[in-house]
Amino acid sequence: MIFCVLSPPGAFGKPRLVTTRRFALALLSLLLAACATRARKSGPAEWLSRVQRPPLDVTEIEATASNNVHAIFLRLSRFPDRIEHEAKGDPPRIELRLVGPASDGDAPEKTLVPSSAVVRSVRVSRKDGILRVLLELGGNELPEYTIHEMADWLMVRMVPKR
Repeated sequence: MIFCVLSPPGAFGKPRLVTTRRFALALLSLLLAACATRARKSGPAEWLSRVQRPPLDVTEIEATASNNVHAIFLRLSRFPDRIEHEAKGDPPRIELRLVGPASDGDAPEKTLVPSSAVVRSVRVSRKDGILRVLLELGGNELPEYTIHEMADWLMVRMVPKR
């Protein structure tokens, strides 16, 4: 079904009919041209810097294993602004730095012991808006690992080397 739109009088003084399809195409072209000329700014929205956000913290830890693949799930109080990680050897460990807003106080280090064959302990501390999570690993070698962000969970997936 094609609808018609009554347009202003044409060159001969008679009203013209413009199909909806042509009208929509002209409107779309105009919108695309306006969007193309608009400057884009990367990074978070300006209003986001004025919103008070809660400090970043680990609220829950779960460990799981299946078919020689081990995972540590860290539930966070909110999603971090940035995630940095690195593996260190002797003793083997994985350090995560989760960057969030600086809060009023720092959190002293606490040690959590998950039931995992690969991870001996998890140490968590917060200073200057950076939540530091240190996974102390058992064994002598670093496993291959990947970090996965899942809503308010962070998963560290580890596959021990054979």
